[in-house]
Amino acid sequence: MKTNIVYLLLIFFVSHTLVFGNELIDGDAINTTEQTKRGDAVIINEDNVITIVGRKAAFINFSVTKKMKVEILTQAGLEKYSKIVLPETFDPTYIAHFPLDRNYTNVFSNIKFNSFKGTITTKEGKQTDAFIKSKIEPVRMVMLYDNFYGNFDKNTYQIENLKIGDVLEVVYNYSMMYAENYNQLSSFRIFFNGDLLKQNYTLTISHDENLNIDMEYVHEANPDSTYNIDNRIVYYWNKCNVYGCINEEGSRPYRSLPHLIFSVKPYELLYTIPYSFEERYIPFYSLFTYQREMNHLGIAKSILQGVNTKQYLQINKYIQSETQDITGDSLGYLKLLKIHNTIAENFDFDNDTGYFKKDDNREARMGEYLSRKTLRDISRYDLYVALLLKIDLVYFTAYLCDNRMGEISNAYFYPMYNSDYLFAVLLKNNSVQYLYPKKSRFGYYLNEVPFYFEDTKARLVHLDDYRNYKKPISESTRKITLPNSTVKDNMRRNSALVDVSLEQMTAHFTTKINLYGQYSTLIRGLYQYNYQDETINELYNKKIWEINDEVVVLNQDTEIVNKEFPFPAVINTEYIANNLLETHSDTISLNLANWFNHIIYTDFDTTRRQLDFYPDFRGKDSYVYFIQFDKNVHLISSVKKVKINNAFGELIIDVEQVNPTAIKLSSSFKTIGSKVEVNQLYAVQEIYNNIQTLNQSYLLFKLD
Repeated sequence: MKTNIVYLLLIFFVSHTLVFGNELIDGDAINTTEQTKRGDAVIINEDNVITIVGRKAAFINFSVTKKMKVEILTQAGLEKYSKIVLPETFDPTYIAHFPLDRNYTNVFSNIKFNSFKGTITTKEGKQTDAFIKSKIEPVRMVMLYDNFYGNFDKNTYQIENLKIGDVLEVVYNYSMMYAENYNQLSSFRIFFNGDLLKQNYTLTISHDENLNIDMEYVHEANPDSTYNIDNRIVYYWNKCNVYGCINEEGSRPYRSLPHLIFSVKPYELLYTIPYSFEERYIPFYSLFTYQREMNHLGIAKSILQGVNTKQYLQINKYIQSETQDITGDSLGYLKLLKIHNTIAENFDFDNDTGYFKKDDNREARMGEYLSRKTLRDISRYDLYVALLLKIDLVYFTAYLCDNRMGEISNAYFYPMYNSDYLFAVLLKNNSVQYLYPKKSRFGYYLNEVPFYFEDTKARLVHLDDYRNYKKPISESTRKITLPNSTVKDNMRRNSALVDVSLEQMTAHFTTKINLYGQYSTLIRGLYQYNYQDETINELYNKKIWEINDEVVVLNQDTEIVNKEFPFPAVINTEYIANNLLETHSDTISLNLANWFNHIIYTDFDTTRRQLDFYPDFRGKDSYVYFIQFDKNVHLISSVKKVKINNAFGELIIDVEQVNPTAIKLSSSFKTIGSKVEVNQLYAVQEIYNNIQTLNQSYLLFKLD
């Protein structure tokens, strides 16, 4: 799907003039044989070549060539390399947040898959051609510049005759034009590490010497050589025994792994500073914000000029109905709180797939949908611009990165292209309130953000930064750090009365879940609307009754105790299980599997771990089960009592027979550290292993 930067720059200039270290963890020290035995495959050699031809935006061509030799060791390795999907990403750590139906993914407009060849050497030494079937997979993704679906392609190459023990050699090439993919190709990262050991790795990047390219080398990722040949600048990297650690659980690779940040600056990005002859490059952030905030200026002008269309009159009516009873609000906080929290809690969300498909491409009709109590995808930000200005509050747009994958900077700004941003709203006393427009039926309250936006540095952008023709486009970075929660702010308390009938062999659960802070932010939407954040640990998306597939839910309700920090909520549930009890001769067992779903990574392995560990947030999570039997029982075997206090946190597991008909089981897990150094990861493993054992355990008892 064609999107052209030359066209965008033309529009941008018209609007602008008319409107107001750490070194690579690799090398000779590692035992490659040991790591090979542990992996599903080992990359014997990987050569990457990125060739950039041309210097004018309309004619710049990106060509990617990879030659790879990989030994297949396991069934998982076979599944991974018998199916190769192009284009691939050089930044596997990237996480974007957006409404799911926008379907942002790693694709390019008008990509050309030029070649794909392979050979296979069996473990007996016989060489044969790889039998390859290719299939174009169409991808439908919203295009930023016009907000409609565009059609893109991925190519899947299936290698039919690959087997475990084989050595596969593939070489492939694909290419795309910069002008049609400037959003994706103007700022991106390249990591050397992948998810498998690379015994030998090379990267070559070359471009026209007259094309301005910025490269930032992070954590000593400097090239091994740089040279000029035939009027082209060439950068070359060669690394040996590069660890496959990019996907280590709980890691933040950008904080320690070497990588480079790559930015292209074609000469079309040059503009003349007002009232001078000086030329500078347009900061690319301004092009991204111009596209993302295209409607904001028109809305601002209409409101400031007192325009009263049908849509604006409905917005006025809504604000009046929501705020008419508010008094003494000199700062504007109470109006902001009421308006936003009402939308977050009570409004439906329209994913606008009909609009994206052009089935109904009428304008947004913000006032009409506001009256319907529906927030549309296409106007989820525009509506807030109108609301904020109409209640006379100043705002900045706040662009930020998921803290698990990076930070916004002058060099790295790709998340500004397709990931959600926030509003940083100034009250009358200049205090900042954060507002994250909902992207599903579930919404976050005012000043509520998920942990991956906490303590992040956000880039604040104002319309005047790049739309005032009398001033240069702002190149300074106006940053603000979002608040960070503490251990005492984040808490989940799971309390359950379990009535066990030994006559009917059933267990009836009556549970209460108290949620605070991040636990409320991440979990309450699951119970309210089955909302799941697919970027976080899957255990957050597991309801308490999901012990096994045969549980019957009898009742569930959610109470929001307070819509301000720490957003306390209470979940009450009732459910029954008929398959947890089993008779063994003169004893009975009670299966405790999945009763204690603390947020952990199962089978957490530190054997060859390379990166530090970062828990999602600090907090306390506890389970208490009071098991009431209908007959006297005698506990024979139970879970292991545990009391751990280490660099990662605290874990207390306890079991007690309270009386002849009652047993109390409890587990309390507190995360204390915000980072665990790689040489202390035994602390994480110790706690996680004990939780995993608990969550797979049984109680064994006999009748008295």
